[in-house]
Amino acid sequence: MTLFLKLPHYLFQLICYYIKSDLNIFYLLSTCRDLYGLIDNVKFNNFPVEYLKRRNLNYQKRQQWIQNQPTAVSPIKELIGTLLGYKPMNSIEVYSGKLPSKFHQLLLKDNEIQIFMQEIKGDTTSQEISVLHITSFSKRPNVTELQPLMIWRGLTTLILGSNDAREGVIDSQLFTHDRLKVPPNVTKLVLGCNFKFRLEPGDLPQSVTDLSILYDFQYPGFEWDLVIPLSLYVLVLGRFNSELKSGNLKEPLTVLDLGFYFSQDITDDLLPKSLKHLTFGTGFEDYISEYAIPSGLETLVFRCRSLKSHVIPPVMSKRLKLPYNTTSFDRGFLPSHLTHFECDNYNHPLIPGTLPETLFYLKLTEFNHKLLQGTFPDSLGVLILNSYQKPLECGVIPPHLKTLILPKLNSNLDVNTLPYGLEKLELSNQFKHPIEKRMLPDTLKYLKIKGMYPHEIELSALPISLEEVSIQINRQKSIFKHLTKLRVLKIKGDLFRMDIGPNDLPPSLQVLYLPYLTEKTIYSKSLPESLKVLKIKVSILGMPEIRKSSFPVGLRKLSFGSQFNTQIEPGSLPPNLKILQFSKSFKQTVRPGVIPNNLCKLVLPIVGAPWEESVYNRSFGSCTLPPSCTIVHK
Repeated sequence: MTLFLKLPHYLFQLICYYIKSDLNIFYLLSTCRDLYGLIDNVKFNNFPVEYLKRRNLNYQKRQQWIQNQPTAVSPIKELIGTLLGYKPMNSIEVYSGKLPSKFHQLLLKDNEIQIFMQEIKGDTTSQEISVLHITSFSKRPNVTELQPLMIWRGLTTLILGSNDAREGVIDSQLFTHDRLKVPPNVTKLVLGCNFKFRLEPGDLPQSVTDLSILYDFQYPGFEWDLVIPLSLYVLVLGRFNSELKSGNLKEPLTVLDLGFYFSQDITDDLLPKSLKHLTFGTGFEDYISEYAIPSGLETLVFRCRSLKSHVIPPVMSKRLKLPYNTTSFDRGFLPSHLTHFECDNYNHPLIPGTLPETLFYLKLTEFNHKLLQGTFPDSLGVLILNSYQKPLECGVIPPHLKTLILPKLNSNLDVNTLPYGLEKLELSNQFKHPIEKRMLPDTLKYLKIKGMYPHEIELSALPISLEEVSIQINRQKSIFKHLTKLRVLKIKGDLFRMDIGPNDLPPSLQVLYLPYLTEKTIYSKSLPESLKVLKIKVSILGMPEIRKSSFPVGLRKLSFGSQFNTQIEPGSLPPNLKILQFSKSFKQTVRPGVIPNNLCKLVLPIVGAPWEESVYNRSFGSCTLPPSCTIVHK
């Protein structure tokens, strides 16, 4: 791997040699986060930038998007021709052409701006971009470097600094600047909490309709109406800790997040009538007048722990989160159109008919009172009762419920207590009762039972509909074989050390988590061939050496446990393995031929103390990693 870090030309030559598709090469160079992790060592023609980033799209959707962007893919053909021209290996020239002239999203670190400008030869007028994100401002940003990036054609979203208000250096000092000109076509602007520019009149264009300022931007003499755009639809004030005045917030504002620290009395004329979504942060602790909340509000969220005033939710509210403790919810207190409701501190009896008939999602953090028939409306689809410990009686749970989460339930579940149609069930770390036949509905797809105690499960008690199970067991091993739809099985804890027989696991299984794996389990071929992911928490028992044909051929991800320290015979790991993980306990020497040629990621532990020898130096010095493999420390 060291060779590749020192010879970026050789690295990219191998990439283009092994990957024949122009599309795949572009995808690897532009979106591979692991490759981007080597940014200080591996450069693309001195351009160490992940210039296409689509975090929220899966691989297939990314490929489809790239296929629709021919201007972004075309330079790869010239790149391939350059790299496969068999230039001298000491050449550092990777690609002599220009970077793609059209980006969907450009991500730059602040210390990469000059490199980027050199690569495009300062020509931003012919470039086209939709989203520009400049991040990692660890010091005062350089406006001179930023300003040339502001004239991109098609730029509609501009993110400067971290777009997470929880990150960054908290400093009250605002940076002054000569003139920072945000392009007049930008509609969404994020000024991160470590991008603390002093905003002057005219700095923000009136084209901005979605604005996030994640630092406290006000100063003596600050003129809100001359700085903040007038036609905002969305306003997020991440660390705003000043006073809002009547008239600051104007129509057509529909979304308002007041951030972490904002707290002042909310008067009747402070919030615009156009507001639809309103969020108060954790620091809010002042009064709200009776008619301050707009009647048309649809979402009202309080992240604070308590309120001084009693707030009556608007009649049009569909989503509501309340923090405070009330004596009870009287009939009619909650809006009749409410679909989502959360209340952190409510711990009083629920009278049937209190909850609206439109309610779909209900989360009560502290509630622990007996439930009666008719307590919940039939419309309820998700029910989360974090502190509930009372017995559940038949008919209490609404018939159309899909998700039920009871993290502290310690009472038994009788037959027919859970409704037919339930798909997801999470039980508590205090649930110690046996799971018997007909206890769980035949529609259940996801079952998770937390805790340190092994659970006794009657044979065939688990419904055949299950697709994912997370549970702690001790000796039982044949309770899963009839689950023909099971894809994910996570056996928790450290107690399960049993041999698994050839027919104990269903052939549909793709993901398996085990505390221990035994030698007999491996050599009896008991792991299904359908398995793609195998994670061993602790170790493999009774196995002096990993030999050939130990694991299913189709395995893609293998994680050895925290105490694994077994020699691995060359050729014993699955040939199509993509991800391989070791712990600090692994001290064996990895011989040539152990690492599969298709491995993409080698995950090694982070070395804590300076005197600790890294696992890579200790174990992988005599083997050669595939050119496509990236080392990740975590």
